[in-house]
Amino acid sequence: ISSTTHTSAERFAQEYLFAPLSITDYHWPVDGQGHNLGGWGLHLTPNDMAKFGQLILHGGQHKKRQIIPTHWITKSIQAHTSKYGYQWWLRTSQGLDCWCAQGLGGQYVCCVPECNSVIVTTSQFAGRRQNLWQLFEDYWLPALR
Repeated sequence: ISSTTHTSAERFAQEYLFAPLSITDYHWPVDGQGHNLGGWGLHLTPNDMAKFGQLILHGGQHKKRQIIPTHWITKSIQAHTSKYGYQWWLRTSQGLDCWCAQGLGGQYVCCVPECNSVIVTTSQFAGRRQNLWQLFEDYWLPALR
């Protein structure tokens, strides 16, 4: 992003993603050269995580404004390796397809398109992602059904 836009990833995201979604309370660490970390490290509030999930669920559109191109959303939630898109785990449970972004220790943004729903969790289950997914399968997804 930085080499293409000639600005930091954070500034680019602030202008084209965070501001349109009214996301102001975030932290995005940088590496030793001052570049924002790419695939991890972004801290958002649960409410802002839900805004991002809704953006993905609605094909990149927020309040009738196209923030991310629909074709990019479609491509990002397709399997490019076994059950994994572009930063999205692709799961099926309880007969429902889900796209889940997973953060360290139990931060989840799980989009359930058939139910027009986004489930967000934050926790400190270091190393226990499978246990948290079990909560999705046992409680949250059946509740949506």
